[in-house]
Amino acid sequence: MPFKKEKIEEWRKREVNAVFNSSPLIYLTRIGILDVVLGMYKKVYTPEAVKREIIDKGKELNKSDAFILEDYVKKGKIKVQKIKNLETYAILLKNPLIHRADIEAICLAEELKAILVMDDPKAVEIAKMRGIEIEPTLTVILICYALDYIDFEKAETSFKILLKTKFRVKAQEYERALELLEMIRSEKEG
Repeated sequence: MPFKKEKIEEWRKREVNAVFNSSPLIYLTRIGILDVVLGMYKKVYTPEAVKREIIDKGKELNKSDAFILEDYVKKGKIKVQKIKNLETYAILLKNPLIHRADIEAICLAEELKAILVMDDPKAVEIAKMRGIEIEPTLTVILICYALDYIDFEKAETSFKILLKTKFRVKAQEYERALELLEMIRSEKEG
């Protein structure tokens, strides 16, 4: 099934907020395109638990991405937001298969009616059941390319760099992302 040019136009016209979970923030920072990605959304949020997980703990471990992410927060490019719906949080907290940071990200995306940028399969499944739109890291890279925020080589290199890190992705998902990248290129050139 070919990639439809209408999808690119849909992405181009949208004005949406996004809530980012831990892994997309970490990996998009490591591959050097987070700043570009942030420009695709009206506002970018992350919950307090994610901030604690990736910035506070990351700084303790002297992780360079933690300092970069802290700078984005200080500059207001990423807004750290406290969740309000504690009832939903308490219900989701009973599920032992997802982490607190994932739960807060789900709650915040639901509260803000925002896209949720998340990769964890179990948390993604729960978010989808709650009617939240998900954009995994690989999809975010594809959108960046489709909207000319990055060129084809940067998108392809980003995928390759992710494979060399501890980024967890199923082989089928990675292969599908590469196929979509080629389809988008064909659509843009055609």
